[in-house]
Amino acid sequence: MVVIVIIGIVLTFTTLSIGDGGKQQALQREAERFVALLTLASEQTTMQAEELGISLGTTQYQFWQLYQRDWRPLPDDDLLRLRHLPVGMILMAEIEGEKVELPQLVDRVKQPLVLLLSSGEITPFMVKFHMDTDEIPAVVVRGELTGEMTLHHVEK
Repeated sequence: MVVIVIIGIVLTFTTLSIGDGGKQQALQREAERFVALLTLASEQTTMQAEELGISLGTTQYQFWQLYQRDWRPLPDDDLLRLRHLPVGMILMAEIEGEKVELPQLVDRVKQPLVLLLSSGEITPFMVKFHMDTDEIPAVVVRGELTGEMTLHHVEK
């Protein structure tokens, strides 16, 4: 009986030490993945002299390629494919300093919001990764015209 009580106490402290159930780490991981994919796509545009873009939904994002004069979702790319956020995670965005209302799904979008140009420039943006419960500090990714990207945490 004493062993069961001790196990119960240890499990309680373990659960309390986990805190947010790993949600902060998930936010950080998704934001870092976003930055890594944008960096990869930006390098690809420079090396291959092509124009790429990214569209954003509240729960997903997708890379695009300029083909002749039309934007098309990037086909058959294992890395730059449509990405779905984990359940409960939401994106908010500002493009060139203006808040943008994002659709839930990017399949209704006809062109990207953020352009990645072969010159190395990108559309200035701010993308905020946060949980739908708003209990955990958000992670913000900022992209500058020069192609530089930064990641930081903000309180609710």
